[in-house]
Amino acid sequence: RQNPRQLIVAQELINKVKSKCCGIKENKFLILGAEKQVKLFIKNDTTMAIKGAIVVDIERCKGCGVCASVCPKQVIALSANVNGKGYNYAEQVKDECIGCASCGMVCPDGVITVYKAKL
Repeated sequence: RQNPRQLIVAQELINKVKSKCCGIKENKFLILGAEKQVKLFIKNDTTMAIKGAIVVDIERCKGCGVCASVCPKQVIALSANVNGKGYNYAEQVKDECIGCASCGMVCPDGVITVYKAKL
């Protein structure tokens, strides 16, 4: 049985994706991918400790910020530094990543790789 708080958080994530994806041609696929990922995350046992981390391909990141807006733990932010193309790139700024992969699912350029390990 699903925790009501988890459902609220999941719906908030989906709404954030929908609001950020307006005007993007593939928004339907991004939203469906985010919904699928959120459902998988809720299905897993969230009481087990999971440590996550992300790796961003800095040179390919365009700094759109969609990943930061959907992160449930607010561990992603745009860097003050710029890449070779002049964009502020996404980076992990906190060590609280849970490895949910929401950021990787919504990244329009596919520049985020998510790693997670059960502790």
